[in-house]
Amino acid sequence: MSRMGHSVLPMLRTMGLEAYTQSFMRSVNSISFSDSFGFSAFNASDLDTFLDPKGPFGLSLRRQKGKQLLYGKEHAEKRQSFFNNLSKQTRISLFESKLEFYELNHWLRSQVDFVSIVDVLDIGMGSSVFHIQLLDQSGGLTQRVLKSKSSDAQVFYCELLRALGWSTYKTVFYSNSFGGWELTDYLGSQSFAQVLNEGALSDSLVQSVARHAALGDLIGAGDRHFENLMVRDGELFPLDVFYLFWPDNESWTAQYVAAGFSDLSVVYRLSTDQRRLFWAAYTNAFDEISAQWVAIQKVMARFFSGPKGQSYDVFVSERLAKGHQYCRSQMQLVSANESVYLDRNRLKKQLADYVDSVGVDHVASDLIKMYFLCDRDRHSAFFLLDHWVEFLQRDCLEIGLDLAELSTLRTVSSLD
Repeated sequence: MSRMGHSVLPMLRTMGLEAYTQSFMRSVNSISFSDSFGFSAFNASDLDTFLDPKGPFGLSLRRQKGKQLLYGKEHAEKRQSFFNNLSKQTRISLFESKLEFYELNHWLRSQVDFVSIVDVLDIGMGSSVFHIQLLDQSGGLTQRVLKSKSSDAQVFYCELLRALGWSTYKTVFYSNSFGGWELTDYLGSQSFAQVLNEGALSDSLVQSVARHAALGDLIGAGDRHFENLMVRDGELFPLDVFYLFWPDNESWTAQYVAAGFSDLSVVYRLSTDQRRLFWAAYTNAFDEISAQWVAIQKVMARFFSGPKGQSYDVFVSERLAKGHQYCRSQMQLVSANESVYLDRNRLKKQLADYVDSVGVDHVASDLIKMYFLCDRDRHSAFFLLDHWVEFLQRDCLEIGLDLAELSTLRTVSSLD
């Protein structure tokens, strides 16, 4: 442990901690919400506590759980900037201090043989995820990603990929008295969202997305939005795997699809030929998974036992038992939500034009501001609209913005 870690608070005080936090809080005012909304602005106490080596390991957006409140890229970037705009020496010092307090030093060194930490940056979205650059024994640079995590779901997912013979990456899970921790290979900075911004997708990447979409559907994986999909060497790798075997996951996935930013909704951006390629790859992946079902069951048995393990086994086997009809039903569900997404995307532009005309600082409605910020510079359009539509319409009417059509754009979650 570097002695620097013990002096981080005096260092921060020397650099003007109060001025730094006050400047940061002013910078986020325009994207903050009212106190009653459930998505609060950072206050000085939050920031001072995070900067204490004995404080929280990471910094998280202040959203109440269970209220279906959304954040945007700007929220994530602002949150990241509080740590990332510190000097490199201060970042390393604070991070080393937290490693010591949370008793992670020995475990980290047991996973990576390194001499020192060269740099560390926060790359997380809603909460801190630390990209660590380490000087290894040979003088080279090793990169890992460390985050607080309450389950080993991502380790399980990577083991499934190995059982299927698909490309994977290394991720390890560790638990101590402070909670769970996940250390993962750094897969680079290119998300699938960024690739989409660059234009057409290669056929191989389309097939890679389709394979993971099929696997995600069959194991009830949630939160499969474009920023949780990384691209390295032309291949897709899901990250932040947490929700698995979610009951009625197809209905939940449909909400992502209707909002246009699920792995399945990439279909909306493909040519006719690539759509055929996507669904052929999806069906082939379904067949691969079915053929490897015994191997997959062995992996599942290592991670899940008792009634939970049995229920998860039933979850997958019920979907596999439907055969290609399951693939067709997912294809039909995506097709049924395409017009919903396209119309939402058109109304998204109308809402954005209104906010741009008055300025985000002058938007009184927290909901209008939330959707504007959530969807700005992203491929999404009114995610979770089914939950918020009546309240959003009310707020729009109060300011003379007629988006009555929103009520007709609910998610198609069932074809029955």
